[in-house]
Amino acid sequence: MKKILCVVLMLVLAAGLCLARAEKAGEEEPLIWIPDQDLRIEAGQTVALKAHFAHSVPKVGVRVQWSSDAMTVATVNSLGRVSGVSLGDATITCEALLQNGEVLRTSTTVHVIQPMETLTLNGGEPMRIGFDTEAVIPYTYTPEEVSIPEVTWTSWNPEIATVAEDGTVRGISAGNARVTAQAADGRGASATLQVTVTPVYAEDEEISFDRDEEKQTAFHFSGESFEELYLLTAEKGSVSFETEEENQILRVKMRPKAITEDDRLLVLDRKDGAVLAETKIRVEEGTICDAQKLKVDSAELVPGAGVLTYRIQLTNRSAEEIGEIGFLVDYRDQFGDTHYLMSNADGTLTNFQYTTMFNILPGQTKPLAGKCEAFRSDDLIREVRVAVCYYRYVESGRKVYIPASQLYWFSSKSGDLDHPEKGVNYEQPDVETVDKAERISYDLRATMCDLYPYAAKPFCRSYRSGKYIAAVGEGGWAKAWKLRAQDVIYGADDLLWEEDPFFLSRAFARVYDGETVTLKVVRNGEEIELPIARNVTEPAK
Repeated sequence: MKKILCVVLMLVLAAGLCLARAEKAGEEEPLIWIPDQDLRIEAGQTVALKAHFAHSVPKVGVRVQWSSDAMTVATVNSLGRVSGVSLGDATITCEALLQNGEVLRTSTTVHVIQPMETLTLNGGEPMRIGFDTEAVIPYTYTPEEVSIPEVTWTSWNPEIATVAEDGTVRGISAGNARVTAQAADGRGASATLQVTVTPVYAEDEEISFDRDEEKQTAFHFSGESFEELYLLTAEKGSVSFETEEENQILRVKMRPKAITEDDRLLVLDRKDGAVLAETKIRVEEGTICDAQKLKVDSAELVPGAGVLTYRIQLTNRSAEEIGEIGFLVDYRDQFGDTHYLMSNADGTLTNFQYTTMFNILPGQTKPLAGKCEAFRSDDLIREVRVAVCYYRYVESGRKVYIPASQLYWFSSKSGDLDHPEKGVNYEQPDVETVDKAERISYDLRATMCDLYPYAAKPFCRSYRSGKYIAAVGEGGWAKAWKLRAQDVIYGADDLLWEEDPFFLSRAFARVYDGETVTLKVVRNGEEIELPIARNVTEPAK
């Protein structure tokens, strides 16, 4: 039995030898070659090359010569020792002169490179990603002028995180994984990064919105129930939110409660309270009045014999209280002149007089109806505009007018909120400036409103638009500063109404700080200047 096994083994070996010889016979074996191809070395580094000969080449009396086609890049001596000189590529050639006079040649390319000396992943900090999400790992290296900046990537824990050829890491399951990057130049620079895959991740890193806006975000989570495993909370309580859970996604609808710059929407682990994911929250003051925040549900304007009947229903969609509503009626009289009048609470019309008719709280809807009996039978009513003023409660329950809250009007022509200045973005004053300006305005004892370009000339024959003074009362700053009814304040120092509708608020803030400001006024068609400042004695209350 043993003899039979030995015979079988010898037959198998013989068959394999014959097959190997047959395969070798089918190939053309080179007579001379250099095993080291595309060799990478550094400047100043020396390596030894060696030429190999086929078995059929006689080795007796063979003379070998080495040469380089770029001596400024790499040199080679008679023994095949190559030395790097400067960055670049050089072709190293070996010639073998046989005894029978035959010459054999072979060559290889040597790359003299600047290797990657150090490698840093993600700034040297651990990386956090959510499960089923991807992120590209950033990396830096020194020196900057490396010849081959690419790296190769390896994940040691692919069941937690995988990494692609371009450095894109993907979270597979919650846990910690180790990802290694190796310099592609083969010179040894490498770095390792710890990647933590969290069970929850936020779709948005940061959300900014106005105090009366509503926005949505979402958190993706692992597990069957978000509520059982995690807790969602606003760190400083600046927003209220509603949630809806579906297919491992928690959708969150948020509405601000207070202005803030550094609140966070946090997802906490119910077991230990650890923060698993977060979205930064920034709530800004934003635009007070917007066409989307005051809804005109219905409007009916019925001109008759000397009477204008109006019925309008308004819904306040802002976060501020509407504290004043007035009417601007544009009509053409029998002489063809255009007049701009303002309605009072009793239905009479006066020139640009604002009056508090009623308040509309945020989210509240109220109807407005009445009559204006100030027309002749031959007057042609062309348009009615509704001016809306917003107020905010400040210290001691006092209400202050919010600048920019009257940049929109409801127009009977368009049937929607409209204004010539619509779409122009102005920088609104900050809260401190508004507060200072309101302290001066509170004791101004003057009735003012914006006089826009389309109304300036027809109404008061002024070629300047600005703040129109309808009336000046006794004992206030306006009287002390010698302002008069029908004056148009079109500027203050270097500020002009045409460039900044909030110029007077900024000017009053300067006055509050003790500065002297020069008002630019149109009076009876002439431009004059009036210096204003806070005196030692405050005006009588």
